Amino acid sequence: MKKWLLVSVLVVGLCLPASAFAIKAEGTIQGLFSICEGKTCTPGEELMVAAMEDIFVLYTDAGESFLLPNIKSGALGRLVGKMVRVEGESKLKGKAIVVNKAEVFENGKWQVFYTPEMAKKALEELYHPVP
Repeated sequence: MKKWLLVSVLVVGLCLPASAFAIKAEGTIQGLFSICEGKTCTPGEELMVAAMEDIFVLYTDAGESFLLPNIKSGALGRLVGKMVRVEGESKLKGKAIVVNKAEVFENGKWQVFYTPEMAKKALEELYHPVP
């Protein structure tokens, strides 16, 4: 019950008008409820955390956590414990970032895994595949 109340409050909050500003943040993807309990994912437990959590956040070294509402939880769940950096627009009084660009650090370099253009193209290919 608490979980759905939190989700409802967050969704309503995201819909309220608020001043927005550009923001960049870097950290690891973590489960929201783990962060609320003061814990982060232990290396080797990423799959368990991804299976148990429904909501994921970007958690910084400074102890800040940001919701990334325009990136699906399924995509974020595969990145639990990995270094991610995002650029976007701050929302929900600085607690959420509507992402314009997201990168993951893999194989010694930053790799883009999300932009709105990439998401639009993927949806077009899914629903209107080119023969």
